Amino acid sequence: MPLYRIADDRFADVQPTTLAAAGIRERQDLQRFLKDRPDVLDGETLFLTEEASDWADSARRIDLLGLDRSGRMVVAELKRGDGSHMDLQAVRYAAMVSNMTFDRAVRLYADRRGQGPDDEDEARRGILEFLGWEEPDEEAFAHDVRIVLMSESFDREITTTALWLNERGIDVRCIELKAYVDPSGGTLLDVRQVIPLPSADDFLVREKEKREAVRKERGTPTAEQTRNRRFWACLIEHANAAGQFSDFHEGAKPRSDRTLMRTRCLPVSDAYIGYWFTKTGRNAGAHMGMSIGGNGGSHAVRSARLAARKTEIEATLGSELEHFDQDGAGRTSWIYTPVRGGNLEDESSWDELIPQMTDALDRFRRAVYPHLDALDPPEE
Repeated sequence: MPLYRIADDRFADVQPTTLAAAGIRERQDLQRFLKDRPDVLDGETLFLTEEASDWADSARRIDLLGLDRSGRMVVAELKRGDGSHMDLQAVRYAAMVSNMTFDRAVRLYADRRGQGPDDEDEARRGILEFLGWEEPDEEAFAHDVRIVLMSESFDREITTTALWLNERGIDVRCIELKAYVDPSGGTLLDVRQVIPLPSADDFLVREKEKREAVRKERGTPTAEQTRNRRFWACLIEHANAAGQFSDFHEGAKPRSDRTLMRTRCLPVSDAYIGYWFTKTGRNAGAHMGMSIGGNGGSHAVRSARLAARKTEIEATLGSELEHFDQDGAGRTSWIYTPVRGGNLEDESSWDELIPQMTDALDRFRRAVYPHLDALDPPEE
């Protein structure tokens, strides 16, 4: 639609232009402007980073990566011109970030902020405050991905694809960026959502919620998920009745997977404590301990400093302490004590297994907490 200004008691045309003609570049200008002013999109997005490329086996870069207040990831792609092929590119990126963890998001946001040694603590608080959460909820975090395509125009192929994806419950938004010559100097930018039309947003949200309700009603949890929830419910109930590690078990919720980890009860950043099961290998069984993160390989350095106190920790723990570094995209280290042969699948063993596990985590907490200063020693 044309843009007018009122001057001299009449309509006067505001001349359209292009982003290229206005000297507005994609990365150096549009991307930078939007990163600092996410409210231009919808006011419900926090951009974690730009040119995101922290993906295993891929050199692809996401223009802007963020999250919205419901905990969904937001993939935003920007193009000058007609935005050809950006739909397929954005879908690829959405798949890449669909397994984003809270800690990984914190690291990306901290890298962007780059304010000093307390970056990750500040980033963690900033994300939790934005989401309105008291502590991370991995089940709710990154539970879905929203795609935002921004361009000067969209061809029929892209609009047809976006409409088709929206009909199938994938949130794709197309936003046109129309540039105009500002008569007083500079450039005016008309930012307009064209798919879905703003008036249809509420309808699409209700339709998606309806489909999700039907899916949940028709779909029943697998036998494994039901069993896992029942196991964790029994473990939480036992620990609370026994008064073991109340900071962890009080308020803990049964999960449908093979882990029960929390971070709120730890006095250090970028770490979780709790339980997990592995199915195969030498370490098959139940584990009680910590996962430790960190930027640029620092997870291994942090865990090694703690593992260096193994003898002292084991003296209090009363059992062996094991240490494992996961490199690559995971960038996580694990410090734990195992229960060999602990079998989640064998329900007849739960009465014996659960007290062993809650006792082991309680001992682990008492043995390791006095040494957590080793993770982040003060700078000399």
